[in-house]
This record gives sequence, C-alpha cells and structure tokens, in this order.
Amino acid sequence: MQEDFAEMRSIPWPAVRFRVRSRLGASKASVVAAALAVGLVVGAVLLVVAGAARTAAAPDSYARRHDPGNVVQVIQYDGLDGRAELAALPSVASLRGITFMMAGVDPGGDDTLVFAGDPLDPIDEGSDLQPERFDEFVASRRFVEQHALSLGDRFTFVSLTTEQAANFGFDIGDPAGPSFAATLVGVFPLSADGDPTRPGDPIVVFPPSVLDQGDIATRSSVFEVTLRNGRTIDDLGREISALPGAAGFITLPLEVVSSSVRTSVRTMANGLWLVAVVGAIAAVATLGQFVSRRVRLSDGERRSLSAAGLTDRQIALESTLVATGSIGAGVVIGIALAAIGSSWFPVGFVRPLDPAGFRFDTPVLVLGGLV
Repeated sequence: MQEDFAEMRSIPWPAVRFRVRSRLGASKASVVAAALAVGLVVGAVLLVVAGAARTAAAPDSYARRHDPGNVVQVIQYDGLDGRAELAALPSVASLRGITFMMAGVDPGGDDTLVFAGDPLDPIDEGSDLQPERFDEFVASRRFVEQHALSLGDRFTFVSLTTEQAANFGFDIGDPAGPSFAATLVGVFPLSADGDPTRPGDPIVVFPPSVLDQGDIATRSSVFEVTLRNGRTIDDLGREISALPGAAGFITLPLEVVSSSVRTSVRTMANGLWLVAVVGAIAAVATLGQFVSRRVRLSDGERRSLSAAGLTDRQIALESTLVATGSIGAGVVIGIALAAIGSSWFPVGFVRPLDPAGFRFDTPVLVLGGLV
C-alpha cells in the first residue's frame, strides 16, 4: 500500500495532464464518436431501468393521487338498504352507497347492472342525480359507449317484485314490479373494482327515491364510509356488530388498487428489471472493448513514454483519464436520452396507473448512470 502511495506521489501530473489534453484535442472526432456511442448504449439501459422503477411504483403512485382518506367499504348482503343505520353509527362521518336492484332498462344489454343510490365516481358529463327525480338516471361511460347513447335519451325502467326475485331470480319473462319512462342525464367514469387498468361493468344508477315507487326487489348494497377522525375500521366493525342485522354486513378496507393488480404490475416490473440487468452486463462488456480500443496506446507510444520514465501503471492512468472523458460525456448524454424517453413508460395495461408523461427520476437516472 505504501508503495502504491509513493508511486502516486511520484506521478508527473503536469505532464500527464498535458498529454491527456493533447490526446483529447488531437482526436476530437474519435472522442465525440465514443461519447455518442456510450450515450446511446447507456441511455437505452437507463431507459429500461427507469421504466422498471416507474412501473414498479405505478400502483403506489396511483393510490397516492386517488387516496380516499379514512374510507372503508361496507357490503350489505341481505337485500335491504342499511344506509340510515350506518349513518347513525358514532364512527361514521359520512357515507355514500348503491343498492343493486333486480331491474333493467330497455334498451339495454343483459349485462347492464341497475342500482339505486349515489354514483361512486364523480359525474364528468351532464348533471348529477336529483333526489326527487326518480325517473332520471346516470350511467357509466362503458354503458354509454356500448350502446352509442347521448344525454337525454329515453329508456323504460322495468323491475321484478320481491316475490318474483325470490321464486325465479332473473329467469322470468314478465317483470311485475314498477315500470316507468326514464331519462339519461349524466355520465361518470368507472374502472373495475380495485383495477384502474380496465373499465368497469356497464351500470346505471337511479336516485334512492326509485325504491319508493313500489315493490322493487333488491339484492345487496355497497357503501363507502368515511370515518370520523381517530376512528378505525375495527371501531366501525364493533358498532356494526351491535346492529339487529349485523350478520348481513361485511366491512373491508377500501382498495384503490387491488392486490391482484399489484401482483401483475410487479411481474411486469420484474421482467423489465431482468432486461435491464442483462442489458447492463452486455453494455459494460461492449463499451469496455469499444472505449479501450479507442484510447489504447500503440507499442511505439508506450516505448516512448517508458523511455521518458513513466511506469506501466502511470501509462495506464493516462489512458484511463482519456477514456473517462468519453465515458463521462457519454453518461451525461445517456441520462438525457433516458429522461427524454421517460414518457414511454409505463407501458401496456399499467399505463392508466401513471400516464403523467415526462419525468426525471433523479435517483434512478443519476445513480444508474454512475453505476
């Protein structure tokens, strides 16, 4: 070790700096070509690295942007609407929910789900529901696009009675429940439950007052409950357990992005990480040979430097410093190229989770470039 330090102190640094500058100045075209080659390769690798990191972070990024706060989901399976009972519980600050009705709208497909209550996504076209206008409804974007509809289109609401639903389910050709003309007044976006990467089911939602129009069979209700400050889902669960129909309720954490979606995204991110690692290994091997050939001294130059008193290690240091110029410039170019291409990620089904476009991920790009 002491010998190494002694040799470092003995290096004629002014002479080395002079030769490095001379070599860089005499071969500008070669240095630029090497820097561009390094930049392209490093940029491609960093682009995949940054894409993998952005893909892996997409579910959390989406969840942060759409964080509902202290909200839990309550499902009621007994066919009743427990809105009033839930709203009166001490832990509940507010709630909104929908009740599934054994009903349909004509024209409308057999896959259309009909609810009474509050749309769980904000209206983005048209108007919201008016509590007293039982004959108006809002629909999911998928329902509207599936049937090429427009605001103001008229439909016929049909429904089953409680007895019909109990005896026949939907397997009945003559619904005997309330029926009336209804108007489409609003449209809301809807993603699949816990899966923002795909559209939700075609659904329509009427105001709760539709249930006052007669005997309409219902099956279940889903509520999004906002808890009071300091209250938890366990507090709410204990309060629900004291209700007369407690057996019909299930309390769940509200998942903005479901675990199954997170697993799928993680699989894609791992695949990108694997590509990045293989690409990095190949890049190091390729660029090492490419740059070393461009900065390697000829045998005659090495003999001349040896005759001038430079050791083999000092001669290697000179070549390393020359290579560092090309590599450093190339890394900067690569970081810039990777940042420019950042809007390409995430790709595929992950895109809806993080469609933000350009992003400069400083830790990933800078640290990746240095590595």
